[in-house]
Amino acid sequence: MCGRYTLRNPTGHPWIDPEIAGGVPPRYNIAPGQQVLTLGRDREGERVTRLALWGFHPHWLPVGRRAPINARIEGAAERPMFRRACAAGRCLVPADGWYEWQTADTGPKRPWLFHRPDDALFFFAGLAARDANDRPTLAILTRDADTRCAPIHQRMPVVVPSDEVAAAWLEAATPADAIDAVAGADAGALAIDPVSRRVNRPENDDPACVRVQTEAGDNGD
Repeated sequence: MCGRYTLRNPTGHPWIDPEIAGGVPPRYNIAPGQQVLTLGRDREGERVTRLALWGFHPHWLPVGRRAPINARIEGAAERPMFRRACAAGRCLVPADGWYEWQTADTGPKRPWLFHRPDDALFFFAGLAARDANDRPTLAILTRDADTRCAPIHQRMPVVVPSDEVAAAWLEAATPADAIDAVAGADAGALAIDPVSRRVNRPENDDPACVRVQTEAGDNGD
């Protein structure tokens, strides 16, 4: 799954509107329910940068119903919750890292940061819908973990590895074509680092969250 991620350089891609991204501070521990940067398409099919709430809440979802933060790519095009968004609400979520928690033999789960070795920005595949108040909301697509990520967690976000694949996800004529474009894409080179359990708390959102942390020196402050 993807329950936390980072975006330390919001203006780090030419497709992102610098006027909108310029108002977004560096983020080290983005959590569900928060406003996040996203790229979608407007009614004319042009790419547009928006801010959206992380938590998928289409206008028809009853108030008080839990808004899913992730959507499994397997079956997303058929599930009633995501079917319309998969056809007309595909989006990209800029990120430069994400966290997963590994179950330990004893004690609490251990957080790990997945990122590019050069910390370059990439995209997650996402699905967007507007809620009853016309606010953009989104979910991040997930898939089975690849061989690098599986020892930490059995699921991982759908990472869009290139602009070519990103364009295919946004612009494909059918949901099936869009899913085919990203489902088999390799996430690219990844660094996987142990980090402090301070990322467990959403209020901790600073460079210390991404600092490589040995078990002996770990703390959750």
